[in-house]
Amino acid sequence: MQEIQWNDFTKVELRVGKVIQAEVFEKARKPAYILHVDFGDEIGVKKSSAQITKHYQTEDLIGKLVVAVINFPKKQIGPIQSECLVTGFHDENGDVALCVPDLDVPLGTKLL
Repeated sequence: MQEIQWNDFTKVELRVGKVIQAEVFEKARKPAYILHVDFGDEIGVKKSSAQITKHYQTEDLIGKLVVAVINFPKKQIGPIQSECLVTGFHDENGDVALCVPDLDVPLGTKLL
């Protein structure tokens, strides 16, 4: 494992957002959803592609709080531009489980 300096970590903007729309990403090479995540008034809504289809259905994602990196450059993924990286962990089968806060926190709150 590579060590990083505290200043490296402080550059990463990990923020809480709420999924307000989720749809099947039909043109993705691997099964994925397109998520629209609301980070509050200051940051707004950002779009992300997420390969989380094994554990989640689109209708179950609406209203779910997620943790995402919001300060990566936009990334072209097929026909969409991903504007944030929704975080998660691989389970024992390699499928992604979302990283989520266990209590309600204000949208846009930065991970400390």
